[in-house]
Amino acid sequence: MDWTFKNNFTKWVIVILLIVNIITVSIIWVQTTRTNRFPPPSIQGDKNGPAGLMQHELGLSDEQVKQYNQIRKENLDDAKAITDKVIDIKSQIAKELFKQNPDTVIISSLANQIGKAQSQLEVLRFYQFRRLIAICKPEQKEKLKPIIEEVLGSRQPPERNDERGDGPAGREDRGGSVGRPGDGDHKPPLKPGE
Repeated sequence: MDWTFKNNFTKWVIVILLIVNIITVSIIWVQTTRTNRFPPPSIQGDKNGPAGLMQHELGLSDEQVKQYNQIRKENLDDAKAITDKVIDIKSQIAKELFKQNPDTVIISSLANQIGKAQSQLEVLRFYQFRRLIAICKPEQKEKLKPIIEEVLGSRQPPERNDERGDGPAGREDRGGSVGRPGDGDHKPPLKPGE
């Protein structure tokens, strides 16, 4: 190939790439500037949301759906206050993390506060389900049991062995316990060959 042909070829490749880039940027710009045509689902009217799911799964009446929505709304308001508190505490922990000498007493206290807040959330969830059970008929309560078990995590997923075949997936079974910092009996896992 001669030099002029290479030069012209390079110019055309650059022009084509430039056009493709302009088209790509235009598409991205149009997609990001579009307004959301669909309003966010509401707690009251969304047939596919939690109330719709409960209505479908349990056969709730329209009156029961209204009661469920009220229970859910009150629970969400209370849960948001607790969740905001947890976020604030975690922010304090993050600030402590970047100090030259972090105060472990403060960290323990903040972690305990998070634990108490998490406990409050679980109690709140318990009472939300108790109120839901109270509005259900006996046959609906029976249908609700497996749903609550799944949500609360009392249904354990079936254990499966990992690739090595030496225990449940994701677990270390090579000696020592897998503990949490501060639980007092944490031992590091043994090194291979020990």
